[in-house]
Amino acid sequence: MISVVIPLYNKERYIERAVYSVLSQTFQLFEIVIVNDGSTDGSVSVIERMNNPLIRLIHQKNGGVSAARNRGIEEARFEYIAFLDADDEWKENHDLIGTINLGNVEESCFMSDTCYMLSPQYWGQGIMTEVLQAVLKYAFDEIELNRVQAEVFDGNVASVHVLTKCGMRFEGIARQKYYKKDTFIDTAQYAVLKSDFKE
Repeated sequence: MISVVIPLYNKERYIERAVYSVLSQTFQLFEIVIVNDGSTDGSVSVIERMNNPLIRLIHQKNGGVSAARNRGIEEARFEYIAFLDADDEWKENHDLIGTINLGNVEESCFMSDTCYMLSPQYWGQGIMTEVLQAVLKYAFDEIELNRVQAEVFDGNVASVHVLTKCGMRFEGIARQKYYKKDTFIDTAQYAVLKSDFKE
């Protein structure tokens, strides 16, 4: 399940298109969390007229797009979160091709994990590198984390390539951390610090 977070401020002309671009996806296991950031136009009325049970509308005083996104994260019911701007839309083929998240956030240490999945037919096109770069930028600039880490199964060369292209460094091996198909599997730990990150 995925929570799609849409910060909304005075986007009456665009919000319906944005929401329908989500609702028309072939993947339907999601909720849409729209955070109304003190809109003064007819944006809220547009959402209310849609009257869709997948949509939750949250109201707050105007605090800016970052505050609205953070509120959306707080209100999300599911582990995986996707962001969509109110004047944007998801791609026209309406297929969910992958997911990415920031999980296990440790606020006292300003750190989190990230993990992602991408459908095999989209491998090798630079998509996940671009998405991970955007997520890391958000993590460091908007929610002010200092460290984001990830782990990959031993031998997953493609994921290692994505992580290192985004500035992550190899930190070590967790030996036989997982058990799958009657075999113990090592994982490699990678991480990037805010001070190391370059867009």
